[in-house]
Amino acid sequence: MPQENFEQFESKDPYKVLGVPHNTTFEEIQSKYGELARKYHPDQHIDDGADTLRIMQKISGAYAKLKKLEPDRKRAKPSASKETSSSRKPTDKSAKPSGFENKTDDDFFKQKAYEKELREKIKEQKEKEVREDFERILNNPKIPNNVKMKIRENLYYN
Repeated sequence: MPQENFEQFESKDPYKVLGVPHNTTFEEIQSKYGELARKYHPDQHIDDGADTLRIMQKISGAYAKLKKLEPDRKRAKPSASKETSSSRKPTDKSAKPSGFENKTDDDFFKQKAYEKELREKIKEQKEKEVREDFERILNNPKIPNNVKMKIRENLYYN
């Protein structure tokens, strides 16, 4: 493992752990994290196992904290120009799912009802096939009666 001052990894400040200033961009944070991860990865220093593992955990933890803060940092930045903020389209909360844009609500609900009916038919068909399989087993003379009794109990009481 490289001989360096490891005090930065003992800090609770994620910026100090990664060795970046507080006003740095997230791209720079990502770059520094990648650099440190390559430098201190336990696979690179197999003989120093526990030390490099602990350092890597500190680096990863600091990066995870800063990554969580990234959306807050984006919101805190003022917009570059008034045109970009006013040119955004408002979200349409009444938008319909894809494929239903030109259809009425009635068409939408008819489609959903048809899909539900189709799922029920498929379920009934599968249940019928399972029952037929059980009946074939129950009619097989090679199956012992105690096994047939268990099958009947499961078939009719479940």
